[in-house]
Amino acid sequence: MSRFGTEGTLVWASGDTLTTPASIALAPNQMPQWPFDESYETDAVTHTTLTGRKLQYQNYRLVRYDLNWTDLDEAKKNEIGTMVNSLPIVAFNTSGFATLGTFKVDMESYTSSETRFGIYDVSFTIIGTSSI
Repeated sequence: MSRFGTEGTLVWASGDTLTTPASIALAPNQMPQWPFDESYETDAVTHTTLTGRKLQYQNYRLVRYDLNWTDLDEAKKNEIGTMVNSLPIVAFNTSGFATLGTFKVDMESYTSSETRFGIYDVSFTIIGTSSI
């Protein structure tokens, strides 16, 4: 599986703003798997008139990305777990692209499993209005 070829940083803060953020530095071997699994969440409603005309109303459309790591060391897994458990707003930066967007973490999506002693597979979902 391919990874990003550059280093990255997860910048995060609890709540809804990135004031006084904390960060998690990611070395090239600690970057999430690419491409991200992408899905959309929307409240679109379609109404059909008596004449058969269809009208669609939509208040929001959010994009969801599943971030997955394989073979992540225990210290980095614990840092990511602490971030996810704080219900943060997250910005993902890479050295090659600058900021890839600002997202909220889906708190029920975090999973980790130990594949070898001290080595983990980790995943969670981020939700935002921008596309990576």
